[in-house]
Amino acid sequence: MRLVHIRRVRDVAMRVAVLAALCLWPACSVRVFAEPDTDAYRDVWKTHWTSINRDAQGWVPSGLDPGACNKGGSANACYDVSQRVVEGLQSLRAALKTISVPTSYEDAHLTLLRAVDLEIAGLQDRNEGIIRSDDVAFQRGVNELAQARDLFVRAWEQFPATDKPEPPPFEAGFTG
Repeated sequence: MRLVHIRRVRDVAMRVAVLAALCLWPACSVRVFAEPDTDAYRDVWKTHWTSINRDAQGWVPSGLDPGACNKGGSANACYDVSQRVVEGLQSLRAALKTISVPTSYEDAHLTLLRAVDLEIAGLQDRNEGIIRSDDVAFQRGVNELAQARDLFVRAWEQFPATDKPEPPPFEAGFTG
């Protein structure tokens, strides 16, 4: 008799638990967080860096052309190439803000954004120096560009070795 009584209590307890769960079910919620897709990030990266790298080719020496911003280059050409690259970097930054950053890219992404901001500031300061014949602004821009170059290298190194977005930033090896 005692065994039957224990089974009934257990059955009643189970039914109460099931009914309570069913009654509370609508109040429950489950959230699933998916890792952001690296493909979206890589697509934005590829589109913008392909364009930026193409514009930056004006800085690269070739044949008799010393490169727009190198000794022997033209101040007007340096200004024009730099302005196109600024516009490309601004577009890249805006596009990257519209997508989720994969966890494996977070450190590299933050370093990249700092590099982009510093590169833009450096190019704009150098261009101001060109327009106003202002050696202080020009030199400030040159210094910012050197710092940005180091940050671009660091950002690239922070991306996972087996999952780096392509192409590399300033793949010809020349930043502003």
